[in-house]
Amino acid sequence: MPLMIEQNEEAHIVNTASLAGLLTGGSLYGATKTAVVSLSETVHLELVEGGRKPRISVLCPGLVDTKIYLSQRNRPARLSDAGTIPPGWSADEARHSFQKFGTRPRTIGNEVVRAIHEERFYVLTHPEYKEHIKHRMDCILTNENPTRLPPPGT
Repeated sequence: MPLMIEQNEEAHIVNTASLAGLLTGGSLYGATKTAVVSLSETVHLELVEGGRKPRISVLCPGLVDTKIYLSQRNRPARLSDAGTIPPGWSADEARHSFQKFGTRPRTIGNEVVRAIHEERFYVLTHPEYKEHIKHRMDCILTNENPTRLPPPGT
């Protein structure tokens, strides 16, 4: 980013977080994604308020039809003992969920490109979760304890 600022030309950074960074109950994964959102918001404000040209967006996708469920294929042999597999987990079931409910990576990529052209900060690729994000904010603003809505479509 310092080089982008120094060059003083159009530039754009896209940080990838997750819907888990905007929703209640994401556990440790959600905590890391919330940190990405917060850091990106701070950098956005610093760039805009400082009159600097680079822009930033934060991508918060839901389920994407990738092969992440096969990530062990990339694990070096010396690290093959990654611990116990959660009960009931199977790569076949994960693949089925990703293929059935996941958005195609190209669709996500097209939305990112659109957001860059629009200089849009938040890139939300799964609009069916907007009510969940609103619910979380409503709980915060009304001093209510966190609760979860059921998944969309259930």
